[in-house]
Amino acid sequence: MQNTELQNPAESDLKKTNKRRNYELDFLKLVFAVFVFWSHTSALEYSGTKITLPPMLGRAAVHFYFILSGMFMANSIIKRNYTGNEPGKAAITFVMKKFKALALNWGTALVICAVVTRIAYHTSFEALWNKLVRSIPELLLIQSSSTYMLNRPAWYIAAMFFCMLPLAYMLFKKRDFTVNVLAPLASISLYLYMWNTDKGVLFFNYDVVGVFTGGILDAFCGLSFGICAYSIYTHINKNANRNVRVMLTIAEVALYGIFFAAWFALRKEKSVMAALPLLPIAIAITFSGQSYLVRLFEFKWMRYFAPLSLTIFLNHRTARVIVIKYFPGRNFTSSVLLMVLFTEIVCFLSFLIVTLLKLLWEKKLKTALTKSDLSEVDMPESDVIEPDMPEPDLTEVDMTEPDMPEPDMPEPDMPESDMPESDMTESDMTEVDMTNLDFNNPDLIEPDEMTKDE
Repeated sequence: MQNTELQNPAESDLKKTNKRRNYELDFLKLVFAVFVFWSHTSALEYSGTKITLPPMLGRAAVHFYFILSGMFMANSIIKRNYTGNEPGKAAITFVMKKFKALALNWGTALVICAVVTRIAYHTSFEALWNKLVRSIPELLLIQSSSTYMLNRPAWYIAAMFFCMLPLAYMLFKKRDFTVNVLAPLASISLYLYMWNTDKGVLFFNYDVVGVFTGGILDAFCGLSFGICAYSIYTHINKNANRNVRVMLTIAEVALYGIFFAAWFALRKEKSVMAALPLLPIAIAITFSGQSYLVRLFEFKWMRYFAPLSLTIFLNHRTARVIVIKYFPGRNFTSSVLLMVLFTEIVCFLSFLIVTLLKLLWEKKLKTALTKSDLSEVDMPESDVIEPDMPEPDLTEVDMTEPDMPEPDMPEPDMPESDMPESDMTESDMTEVDMTNLDFNNPDLIEPDEMTKDE
């Protein structure tokens, strides 16, 4: 009891915070998914409608996701404390594991979008096959721009995995160098490069800059900023106390406030670009869970924020295709409401398909595709090898250790003293004094066997 009474209140409060699920980042994921959705409503503008969206609405939202992914990547890899000598293999395994977590939702959204788009815009068989063939790079996740993609918002996933592979390799190979040298230099250099271009903003994902697309450069910059956010997070964790947590709460509110004010109040691209470096710091504070804002996001129903944000991100373009094709000429407000409605419908359809596929995998496909075939292969192998065994070995085994049951012996009236001889070799018999054997000893002959012989 004395240890409990003397425990530091700040440390106790911190332990309780670490045990609770932090849904604040999940809430931010949902908010930025809505921003991506909002940015794509610009295609719904028609004559007589004048709509001005905040600058870089979609690009800045995707940049947030890159930072988040980079921070999670660094946290996951460094916690493993990898000491192996195959960092390349470890990196590709890590990236593949991350893709598996998204693959079912990504693939389902792609199929739904492909079906709806083909029904809406292409009817001929030749046109359908032409579009499917052109979609091969997207299916292979090597298309990081939207020069042609069926589900264009998914360029983010391709660009993320493309850039995650070399950064994951460096984290496995040289953790200290990557976190403290490479990531800061890469993020700041790319940020300054974009700042000093003609437009001075984040690249469009389909821009071509040298041998890279704008989407690749945005992804590498964002992931590197995410690794920097992880570094900030580790320093916050080491210096947590009640006073620091109050300061972190104020800092978190201020950082997000400045960024959103530049985005939605000033509405200048350069202003948003200038505020972007504040995001990694704010995200690191949120990830630490040591700001008191985390207490606003402790409700269990908030666990649905993360999967909801992903399905909105992946499926809203399909809803836009439906609205543009089948509900043309409406005003902007009506079109947006229709897009919201069909996004909900498509997201629900995607959820059903994903759920059914998971059930099918667990009930049928998992056993069928992962069951070992060793038992089926071993049987024919034994049948082939057995006749090739040397015959001298077989005869030797039959002579020294016959396994023939007692009733099948040709002389059923054999004296009891001869019965144990079938279990001995000739060398064993020479070492036994037959005169000292007690044949009435039950250890030598079981009563049941005697009865059976009689």
